[in-house]
Amino acid sequence: MKETKDDKKLQSQNEKEKKVTKGKHKEEPTLGDIVFRVLIVVVIFFIAVIAYAFYIQGKGM
Repeated sequence: MKETKDDKKLQSQNEKEKKVTKGKHKEEPTLGDIVFRVLIVVVIFFIAVIAYAFYIQGKGM
């Protein structure tokens, strides 16, 4: 009985260690990922500039 209790303790400790280390692996972003993110930011920026230009035009009239 004592051996099985020790085995269960070791298994539970191993499971706890696995749960802690799961989220630590990060992939390095590739060049395509970086370009895609930059394009998204640029598109959002231009949409904001165009919307602001229309807002200024409408307010002046």
